[in-house]
Amino acid sequence: MGTHELCVVMPVYNEQDAIGAVLEKYLTVVNYGEVQIWYNTHMIVSVVIPVYNQAPFLNECLDSVLAQTLRDIEVVCVDDGSTDGSSRILDEYASRDSRVKVIHQENHGVGPARNTGMDVAQGEFVAFMDPDDKYPDDGVLSDLVRGAEANGVDVSGGSLLMMDGRHLEPDFTFDADGVRDYADYQFGYGFSRYLYRRRLLADSAIRFPALVRFQDVPFCIEALHAAGRFCALRRISYLYRDGHHTVEWSENGGFRAVAHVTGLTMAYDLARQYGYGKMAEQMRTRLLDFVRLLCSESTGLRTDLMETRTSLAAARSDLDAARSNLGVARSDLEGVRSELNVTRAELEDLKSSESYRLGLFLTWPARKVKKFLEGITCSSRS
Repeated sequence: MGTHELCVVMPVYNEQDAIGAVLEKYLTVVNYGEVQIWYNTHMIVSVVIPVYNQAPFLNECLDSVLAQTLRDIEVVCVDDGSTDGSSRILDEYASRDSRVKVIHQENHGVGPARNTGMDVAQGEFVAFMDPDDKYPDDGVLSDLVRGAEANGVDVSGGSLLMMDGRHLEPDFTFDADGVRDYADYQFGYGFSRYLYRRRLLADSAIRFPALVRFQDVPFCIEALHAAGRFCALRRISYLYRDGHHTVEWSENGGFRAVAHVTGLTMAYDLARQYGYGKMAEQMRTRLLDFVRLLCSESTGLRTDLMETRTSLAAARSDLDAARSNLGVARSDLEGVRSELNVTRAELEDLKSSESYRLGLFLTWPARKVKKFLEGITCSSRS
């Protein structure tokens, strides 16, 4: 049996059996009578996880990925400059399971972090997982791979469910298993419930935009458009966590709001470019709704701004008063300087007069006696 790792022993499958066809694509088979022994020779799925400060949820996330019955996977974790202990958790998992690969980098944002993961991924397929989410059970990846291969498509996806059991809008779930045309579906949300053939992404140069918000929807639209058709599964393939963090749209000059608007605009432009009228109208509506949200949430900001403007006006008034007082002071100073100059001129005139010279002559003996007496006094003190 050489150096191959033994993977599974099963009865000989029918040539038309979809599961056997999937196995044959990724495993080497050796027949022994009525059983076949399959050996692992290929990496099937790369699960890319961008991580930034998600230590409270990271163990649960990684455990759900590593528990998958599909064992031929790699878990590519991109530590995007975490400071909360996430880096240590990732390194511990990597030391225990060789399928976990950790890349540490400075913080660049979730989009570039996913791109880094795609660049090093080796699997036939790529899946994306956020570090605060998880898979609902251990059969998700095997079902998604089976759905893609059995139907000859490059993308396979299931339904998305909230952690607390809530469903989002209907398009986040599929009501039947089967192949769907993306031109009919026209929905770009929930990218992480899909599995993508890596070659499709590479050949079409599909990347995540470098945005801090809403970078996933443009990616999903481009990937599913490039695929054309995809396998839809009713089963829940992804659990999404919500409510554990809030977004401050006005923080740091509103850069998150700007990114969100930019992503929505990109999605709208893609929908129009690809002729997806229903999606274009959806993106237009969401863009307008978001702008209205910003306007409603900015009421407090406007109040703060008005208070700031009032304070600034008062400060300007005080400054003008100070400037006025300074002007008066300057005027008084100029008056004093003028009077001083007049006094100096009068003194010069006095010094040049005959009476001043006569006075110096008459007082000369007295001044000499005074100076002599002062000299005697200083000598006696010493």
